[in-house]
Amino acid sequence: RFVELDLPLQPDMPVFLALGRVDEWGKFAALSDRSLMFYAIRNIAEEFLGSTTRFLCVPVDRSRFVWFIQPGPAQELDHGPDPRKFWDHMAQLIAGNAESIQENCNRLLQIPISLAIGCKPVSWDRTADAFETLKVLLGFGLGRGKELLITDSAWQRENRKSSREYFSEHELRGSLKKLDLLEYCLDSGDKAGFADLFQQLVQSAGG
Repeated sequence: RFVELDLPLQPDMPVFLALGRVDEWGKFAALSDRSLMFYAIRNIAEEFLGSTTRFLCVPVDRSRFVWFIQPGPAQELDHGPDPRKFWDHMAQLIAGNAESIQENCNRLLQIPISLAIGCKPVSWDRTADAFETLKVLLGFGLGRGKELLITDSAWQRENRKSSREYFSEHELRGSLKKLDLLEYCLDSGDKAGFADLFQQLVQSAGG
């Protein structure tokens, strides 16, 4: 299936995920401009990661995109005797380049982006769970400024889950899914669905 779709990834190898968000479109508010900017952001990321990794960028919605990252062929040959050190090195490579990618997106495109990065590779059957976790990380980052750079391991260290925090995260996951549906209703012109979901969000926000 990967070969049929011409994907530059290996189905039998774990993959790192990173979720990005355009914090502000500025003068690129038109949908046609956004498509071009998504392409430009991908190109900048590939400049930093493409030579050493297998890299795929996929737009998620109007403002978010997801990166799938695996070791490149040269990296695979340098696997070494300790797989854990190898994957830790890969995680450091990704995180180390993330800030440079953010800086270049702002400097060259005048577009600030935030990134939530998974620090452990996951098997392909776990990518949906990893994606949902990164969505929550970016969700918790809302209102904390632009150009956030969050890793799941750092966030977990700083937020030891009490039962109260667990339910807060559970509620946030539900709200994020409703926001995704709101965007779908807008795109499809479903005014009734939009109004119903919006009312649910307002009621949940009011407690």
